[in-house]
Amino acid sequence: MRGVFNPDSPLMRALGVVWDLIVLNLLFLVCCIPVVTIGPAITALHYVTTKMAGEKDGTPVVGNFFKSFRANFRQGVLMGILFGAAGGFLGYDIYLLWHSGNFQNSIFKILVPVAAIAYMMTFVYAFPLLARFNNTVLGTIRNAFIMSVTSLPKTFSMLLLIGACVAFTLYTQTTLRYGLFLWFALGFSSIAYANAFVLNGVFMKRSEQYSSQINQEQSQDTTENSDGKK
Repeated sequence: MRGVFNPDSPLMRALGVVWDLIVLNLLFLVCCIPVVTIGPAITALHYVTTKMAGEKDGTPVVGNFFKSFRANFRQGVLMGILFGAAGGFLGYDIYLLWHSGNFQNSIFKILVPVAAIAYMMTFVYAFPLLARFNNTVLGTIRNAFIMSVTSLPKTFSMLLLIGACVAFTLYTQTTLRYGLFLWFALGFSSIAYANAFVLNGVFMKRSEQYSSQINQEQSQDTTENSDGKK
């Protein structure tokens, strides 16, 4: 029994992760209350979960969350506004498709679903990228879309997890009650944590490609300089 309650035992480590996810979920929800801060809150959420799923630096969840929240506040707000506006526009178009007969044989029946899928694919990468790499907002969104396409199976695995959790919550009135409780307790942070293992793999591959590209460019520059000196 003494070994079970050892701080380094698998049980205690698992309970520690659950507690961190509860705290992280609460921080995320509180920081989303002003609405305009949803973007920085999502960014901070992914910053913490990618660290939890990767190399831990020993910093408490609260410290890491607010470190990212402050560092990415301006860009997070702007990205949140852009995604919010785009999501609202797509939502309105989808509403029109469902309720208006004018769209029955329209090209919008193809364009709107395609745009919605591209939006969701980009969304799952954009804020984690903002939390991980320095770039402009538009550059981050562009890279998020490219990364979502080049890592398509992993992209759909993350979307499938989110979709399954939402579908389970809305399945019946009973699952709605329990689902809402779980979402408010640790739902957002748990999904972000599960997806963080996928994101870390994608980001590691991206970092290796970027480092290789930098090394090749430096090697070419060195060769050109040596040739110029001859």
